[in-house]
Amino acid sequence: MEPLDPKIDLAFKALFGREENKDLLGSLLSAILQPEEPIEEIEILNPYGPIDSAGEKVSILDLRVRDRTGRRYAIEMQCRSQPAFTERILYYAARLVDTQLGRGQPYSDLKPVVVIVFTSHVLLGELAEYHNVFELWDSKGRKRFTGHLRIDLVELPKFDKRPEEVRTLEEQWVAFLKEGHRMKSEVLTTWAPEIARAREELERLSADPALREQYDDRIRALRDYVSDIEGSFRQGVEQGIEQGIEQGIQTGSHKAAEACARRLLGRGFSIEETAELSGLPLRDVQRLAPE
Repeated sequence: MEPLDPKIDLAFKALFGREENKDLLGSLLSAILQPEEPIEEIEILNPYGPIDSAGEKVSILDLRVRDRTGRRYAIEMQCRSQPAFTERILYYAARLVDTQLGRGQPYSDLKPVVVIVFTSHVLLGELAEYHNVFELWDSKGRKRFTGHLRIDLVELPKFDKRPEEVRTLEEQWVAFLKEGHRMKSEVLTTWAPEIARAREELERLSADPALREQYDDRIRALRDYVSDIEGSFRQGVEQGIEQGIEQGIQTGSHKAAEACARRLLGRGFSIEETAELSGLPLRDVQRLAPE
C-alpha cells in the first residue's frame, strides 16, 4: 500500500501537526525560512485532530505555531486551486496579526507573523522560481515598511530537480513534499535523517485504518470538487462563445476567447488554468492578466 501523499492537506497536517513530530516541523520551518538560528522550540497551537467530514473547509487543516520568541507561523498545504486565493492568504495573515493583542495592549507587543503556503498547483506562472517571499517594501524596493509580516509561497510543481540533484535541506523537504510517498527508502539515505523519519512516519500513518479512511474520503472530495469546477468552467466557456456568436461578434474566436479569459482571471483563476480553459496561448493570457 502506497503511503499517504503529503501534498494532500489532511496527510500534511497528520504528519506535521503531532506533538511527537515537532522536530520534523521545526526542521521544515528552518529549511524554508533560513533563520539565523534553527527553529527548535515551537508550540503547535492547533494540533492534528480528526475532521468531521471529508468536505470540510481547507482552513481547518492548516497549522498554527508559535516559537519561543512569540513569533506566529501559519503553515498550509493547498491541494486545490481556489478563486481569490491570494486575497484569502492576505486575510488569513491579517487575522494572525489582529488576534494577538488584547484590550489595552500596546502595538509594540505585536509579534511577527509568517505565513508559509505550499501549493500542489502553479499559482504564479509569471515567476519561474518555486519559492517566492513577499514582504512589505516601498514600491522601489529601497525600504522595508515592517518586518512583522512575511508570506512564503512554495509551488511544488515548479521544483524539477531529480533526487540525485538535490543538495540543500530546503530542496530535500520540497522534494519530499512533492513526491515523498513514491520515493524509495534508499534515495533518502544520503539526505538529512529527519527526511527519512518523515517517510517512515508517513508509512506508519498509512497503516492507521481510521486515518486511511479519512484520507480516502478526502481524496474523493477533492476529485469531486475539481470535477465540478472543470464542468462549470467548460459550461461557462461554451456559453460565452455561444453568446458571442448570437451577438454577432465579428472579431473572431480569438476575441471571444480573450473575453472569456478576462472573466476567468477576474474570478481569481490562475494564468495556467485560464490558458487551458480558454484555449489561448499562455503568453496571451499573461498579457491579459492584471498587473
